[in-house]
Amino acid sequence: MALKLKSRLFHKKVILFFLVFFIFCHPLSSRPIWKKPKKNCCFSCGKKGGSLYLPATSDPKSFNPILAKETSTTAITSFIFEGLTRTDPLTLKVKPNLAKSWEIGEDKRTFVFFLREDVYWSDGVKFNADDVVFTFQDIIYNPKIPTSSRDIFLIKGKKIKVEKIDAYTVKFVLPSPFSPFLRAMSQEILPRHKYYTAVKKGTFNSSLGLDSAYKDIVGTGP
Repeated sequence: MALKLKSRLFHKKVILFFLVFFIFCHPLSSRPIWKKPKKNCCFSCGKKGGSLYLPATSDPKSFNPILAKETSTTAITSFIFEGLTRTDPLTLKVKPNLAKSWEIGEDKRTFVFFLREDVYWSDGVKFNADDVVFTFQDIIYNPKIPTSSRDIFLIKGKKIKVEKIDAYTVKFVLPSPFSPFLRAMSQEILPRHKYYTAVKKGTFNSSLGLDSAYKDIVGTGP
């Protein structure tokens, strides 16, 4: 019995020795497991036409980014609609998007966004400040539209004042300082000329469904 135990211990020690040897002495062990991320990424404008194929584990419920509550939908709508800002995937810093720049007041409550003048909606109409004001005043703050975005843009229960300064300048005045505000401005902007009538008629909640014609889904795209 004692010999069997000694034999088993000996075999375990041999196996352990070769395991340690393989891990620390094998040539593959000296190779880095993770590659260093690229510091610089180059982006270029896409060309009109062609097809974009996206793998998905489940189908989207709609194409409405305002009502979307599941990632299967937002994974698709994020390629159709954009916000004033975006988050850099490498640095996690807030970057310009539909807004080319912004200024922050000394009170930390006033934000003035200067919009890009080279952006067009997919139907050919130019993007402007009316679309930004419409998205917030007529959609996000509309009690008849059940959007979770409203909770984000109610600061201490109060609305943010959104004002058009000119065709490409919009001012936001917050009830009180809100540090994540710039990051929250990745909120999707919708075209006023396309969805204003649906909002006023009360049919917006059922618009942008899976049965919508492609011409009824109008965004700025990435």
